Amino acid sequence: PGGDALRRRTHYVTTNSAGVREYAPGDSFGRIHWPSSARRDRLIVKEFELDPLSDIWIIIDMYQSDHVAGKVEQNSDSRASWLDDPFERIQTNKEYTLPESTEEYTITVAASLAQYFLRVDRSVGMIAYGQTHEVLQPDRGERQLNRIFETLAVIRAQGNVPIEDVIELESPHFPRGGTLILITPGAREAIVKGVQLLDRKGLRIVSILIDPESFGGSRSAAHLESLMQGANQLTYSVKSGDNLSAALSDPTGMSRAGLSYR
Repeated sequence: PGGDALRRRTHYVTTNSAGVREYAPGDSFGRIHWPSSARRDRLIVKEFELDPLSDIWIIIDMYQSDHVAGKVEQNSDSRASWLDDPFERIQTNKEYTLPESTEEYTITVAASLAQYFLRVDRSVGMIAYGQTHEVLQPDRGERQLNRIFETLAVIRAQGNVPIEDVIELESPHFPRGGTLILITPGAREAIVKGVQLLDRKGLRIVSILIDPESFGGSRSAAHLESLMQGANQLTYSVKSGDNLSAALSDPTGMSRAGLSYR
């Protein structure tokens, strides 16, 4: 799910059997397929392949001009809810509220998706051009999750490269059949052209548009969303205050791309 299965033969014994072939000197006796050997009256061994591979790339837009800060609480006597003690919040059943900025929503969506797909043993990579250029190659497991979280903890929307240029620069490195999840508060038509470029390369694209207008910005993601859908691109719009789990769990959305998010 989420892309074409790119199957790779391997000399290791795995749970994925790819077929049988004639025995060759050096083959392990553990690979011998005895029923086939008995039928053919000669040694036949099993061939194996690695787990089907379909990388997921999360690309987050950290272009400074695209982001909106939103409203900031000016009362110095009160703390933002996201600074509260997490154990106190659990005990009091207090709802977690994200700071009203497109940067925080972009990073939180990226972190949530990375955690979900890595927990179900998918291979996930991430690209972010912020104050530094961060490219994490796809990998699996808790170590990869920690690397992504560490990167997201310090990345800031201080980049000077628009997301459509990031796509063009990085597109040669994406293998055909993979899935790209693009998270952007941008509202430029050029983003559609970047997504179509990836689509022509045989990649599956999921675009998550963080609507800047809902954060107090002058631009709306509605026009870009309309253009994306007109180009038959799978697209979501996330607004300030949205429940992210609900926004990303539409059964007509991610599941159509072979993905599901809960």
